[in-house]
Amino acid sequence: TFLATGAPTLALIPLGMALLPSLIAIRKLEGTYDFMWSLPVPRTATAASSFTIFTLLALPGVAASLGIAAWRYDLDLRVSLWVIPAVLLGSLMACSVGFGLGHAIPDAGITNVIVNLVIFVVLMFSPVSFPIENFPGWLAATHRVLPFWHMANVVRDSLTDGLVHSVGWSYLVLAAWTVGTWLLAAWAIRRRR
Repeated sequence: TFLATGAPTLALIPLGMALLPSLIAIRKLEGTYDFMWSLPVPRTATAASSFTIFTLLALPGVAASLGIAAWRYDLDLRVSLWVIPAVLLGSLMACSVGFGLGHAIPDAGITNVIVNLVIFVVLMFSPVSFPIENFPGWLAATHRVLPFWHMANVVRDSLTDGLVHSVGWSYLVLAAWTVGTWLLAAWAIRRRR
């Protein structure tokens, strides 16, 4: 159950934190980035459309991972209405981090290195697919600040009863990461000519 309820988080993270900054870096290299910013629409419309598109792209992966796991392992998931804000906030946070990274890092090569590092850390060294108690103390403390564990907590809490307790702090951490990376993106966008 723990592994299956972590899978939706793993479906949300790569699209927002890896694909979105890579897409922004490619647009910068091709020159279409400056053209898009010159269009007579608010820059927030670009951000909102990115969040919408990448959330919609992630939803089939979220549903498929849960459906297959529930069917294959005969899991008794208790999906609550909290799944909507959990998935939306998780997706918004992942897209916010990706949007912030994509705009703040001027070099596409460095963006690619950071994106690959994020994916490597998430897949290999984050408490999404196994409990944070299995980590050494210093790494567990680090993940209590990073968003990955908190993202898995809020999603997992919306799918099960009793597996996760007191997710209020996790919602606050995700909200802080979202706001912080939007501020980073706003700074980077204002910095451009």
